Amino acid sequence: MQKKLLAILFSLALFLSLSAFCLLRSSGVANNGQTRCCSGLVQWWHPSTQPVRILIDEAGSPQAAGALTHNAIRAAMNTWNQVRSSYFRFADGGLTSQKTISGSDGKNIILFDRDGTNFPQGANALAFSRTFTVTDNLGYRAVDSDLVYNSRDWRFEINPAGNAFDIQAIATHELGHHLGLDHAGGGRDINDASTGCGPVVPAATMYYAVGFRNTSTRSLALDDIAGITAIYPKWTIAGAVFDNRTGQPFLNATIELQGTQSPLDTILVSSINTGQTGFFTLPLLDSIATVSFCQFGYQSNSTTVQFATPEIKQVLLGMEPLPLGELTGRIFDQNNAAGIEAEIILYAEGKELRRVASAIDGRYSMPSLPASNLPCSGYDRIEVRPLLNYAPVMVDSIQVNAGAPTELNFQLVPAEIAIIDDDGGQNSEAGLAAALSRLKLTSFEWSVAQRGSPAPIIDKLQSRYLLWTTGGATASTLGASETQQLTEFFNRGNHLFLAGARLAAQIESTDFFRNVLHARRIGTTTARIVKGLAGDPIGDGLLIGLLDANEKDVIATDGNPGAVVALQHTNSANDDLGGAGIRFAGAYKAVYFSFDFASILDGNPNLSSSDKILGHVLEWFGLRTGVEARQSPALSEVPQQFQLFSNYPNPFLQTQGSQQTTIKYAVAGPTRKNATASHVLLAVYDLLGRRLATLVDAPQVPGNYAATWNGRTDTGYFVGAGVYFYSLRVGGETRLTKKMIVLE
Repeated sequence: MQKKLLAILFSLALFLSLSAFCLLRSSGVANNGQTRCCSGLVQWWHPSTQPVRILIDEAGSPQAAGALTHNAIRAAMNTWNQVRSSYFRFADGGLTSQKTISGSDGKNIILFDRDGTNFPQGANALAFSRTFTVTDNLGYRAVDSDLVYNSRDWRFEINPAGNAFDIQAIATHELGHHLGLDHAGGGRDINDASTGCGPVVPAATMYYAVGFRNTSTRSLALDDIAGITAIYPKWTIAGAVFDNRTGQPFLNATIELQGTQSPLDTILVSSINTGQTGFFTLPLLDSIATVSFCQFGYQSNSTTVQFATPEIKQVLLGMEPLPLGELTGRIFDQNNAAGIEAEIILYAEGKELRRVASAIDGRYSMPSLPASNLPCSGYDRIEVRPLLNYAPVMVDSIQVNAGAPTELNFQLVPAEIAIIDDDGGQNSEAGLAAALSRLKLTSFEWSVAQRGSPAPIIDKLQSRYLLWTTGGATASTLGASETQQLTEFFNRGNHLFLAGARLAAQIESTDFFRNVLHARRIGTTTARIVKGLAGDPIGDGLLIGLLDANEKDVIATDGNPGAVVALQHTNSANDDLGGAGIRFAGAYKAVYFSFDFASILDGNPNLSSSDKILGHVLEWFGLRTGVEARQSPALSEVPQQFQLFSNYPNPFLQTQGSQQTTIKYAVAGPTRKNATASHVLLAVYDLLGRRLATLVDAPQVPGNYAATWNGRTDTGYFVGAGVYFYSLRVGGETRLTKKMIVLE
């Protein structure tokens, strides 16, 4: 196995601090040209062969006296020897006059090749290491490892100047290959980054390239220390966590480390789970570690382990069930204390644990709940979903006490907006709800797919503002009973916003369409741009991009003087392809869009956001919004720093795509209106640093965003259960990374 060190003739930008060490293994090369870091046996030196003795070229570098060269290489050997958490050792084997390397002589030699004896003509690498291995019952073992400096083409000095390289820094890197480390990072992030795995870590000694006069890699980065510890751990704990009552080990129990970290595969971790066996093995970076065990419904347990010599210590901890408690309370109207009927859902460990319904008076009870045991065992959140007129409420980090009931009451106020989700189970209402939230307006949602026709409840709505959304060609439930109730809703002086791409084709013959909306259908279009009419109170200044090219109705007014076309379909800024939006003002106000609201393209600074569009509609209705509607919300409340939040739920239960997890993030920027977009890359990676799924890869203006992932890779396959990372990169400079767990 041969590893080359390349020269970089420019400065390196440090854009990532995530540990990503990589180990040399016996497997082949993957399709992307990279070593498969987490499969195959690890290359190592058996303890019986240690210390690994190194012979040094007696002549040394042409640019440094022999003694100076020898001492620089010995210093590099000592750098690896001083890693406290590893038992690996190099030893000085003396000097040699040998000028060629061989895999059969059992000598580990460091040479300075002055005439190309060991370097092919035209090779421009600074140095290379060649390690010879055998595979037997002791594993994938190194038996001979040599290092050759390319002194024919490059200058190597003790304190390098000009176009020279540091002898000690290069020796430290190459000796890392000798002991079994690969390059830190590979070609996924830098096209010519040679082999290696995981995200690129330029600060690591084991980075694939080095610049002129660079001496920084004489010392090891945490990434390098983690790598040698992973292969040659001095201190290791192994054991299991089990139920004291049954003696059975817990599967997927969480293990936390305090005071140290553990190198696993290509990363450093502070917590793992016991997997499907219930057992664990953890090498450690420190000789003292506190190990804590957490399992929902059980008391936490911990122990402190201290090592005196290189050894493996067994840790077996039993866990006792937590005492039980009860969660009770009442849901009521803040204004009149009237009880509110609702569903109450309690979540723990990223999944639903209990669901109950409140009584007519708003009272609810959840008995026999394990008491909270923070920070080890607690409840993620509780959700209250009122059946009518009130917005859902969510409270994070719920605690349940043992013994006496824990009381948690909810005082609600009527929602300002009512939403009828009438898209046949699609997601057209999501854009409305999200936009209302950013406009700081509360909303109540009625799902037709889950709860049936809204006709029986329209006359019970307390909100004066009703938003009714349909999706695509899905048949609407706007039948005779619904339109009759809507007519009465209008007669009470209330207002309606209606949106749907093919709604007109379904209801154009009804009195409601002609005499209430005062609209008529004149054709269809697949155009993906909608333009607001200048001077119109709704359309003025709007330019809307649509995500899909499906057919949409083209509409016009029926000639009633109160009905006005506010939006038009267009393929450019000038083409008029017919009406896309109508507003009517009389005894009531109605707005009708002939496209799906959820298909509005958000995040483009040249297009109107869904917040701005909805803000125009609601302002015309006479409702004051919490955010200036005529300014993009991404610019009105600009985050002051880049942020990547924990995904929810986490762990994420991936059951063939029926579940998904949400990742929220913030793109920071100036608070001026002409803020420019930055390129945003949000992606999911495995433990090797391989990109599995790209969630966002586009320019975005400063603002708050959310993306979802259903557990599929970019090629359409479902990932398996395990630990994954998601990373946010903005503008090629800022990078943030977090961990998620996927369950099956």
